[in-house]
Amino acid sequence: MAKQTKETGTITEIRFQLACLEKGAVVLEPLGDYAPYDCVVQPDYNKAEFFRVQVKTAIKASKNSYKINTSRRLRRSGEKSAETVLYREDEIDFFATEINDCWYIIPFTDKPQLYVNPVSEEKNLDEYKDAWHLLKL
Repeated sequence: MAKQTKETGTITEIRFQLACLEKGAVVLEPLGDYAPYDCVVQPDYNKAEFFRVQVKTAIKASKNSYKINTSRRLRRSGEKSAETVLYREDEIDFFATEINDCWYIIPFTDKPQLYVNPVSEEKNLDEYKDAWHLLKL
C-alpha cells in the first residue's frame, strides 16, 4: 500500500531530525501543526543560536529530476478550502530535502518550486548538497 502524503512527510522530517542529532545538534519541534517550520535546529547547546527549518519531501519529476515544492497549503479561519501560499523569509531560515541519501540544506527562497537533477552537468543546487555547514553542523 502506498504511503499517504502526510505519512511520507513525517518520515522525512524524522530522518532529518535524526541526521541533525547524529551531528550533535539539539532539535526542537513545535507542538501542533500550525508553525510554518517543522523543526528548530540549535547547533550548539551552549549558544543561543537557532535555525527554523521546513523539511520538504522531494517528488520525482522525471528520470533524474526532483521537484521541491516550497509552498504550503493554508486554511484560514472560517474558510472551507485551503489556499497555496509561499513561505515568508521571516518564517523560516532553510528548506531541507533528501535526495538519493543526500540532504540538501537550502537557504530560504521565495520561488514556489525548486528542481534538483543530481546527475546533470549544470549541477543545479549542488552547492547545497550536504551543506550542513549552513546549519553550523
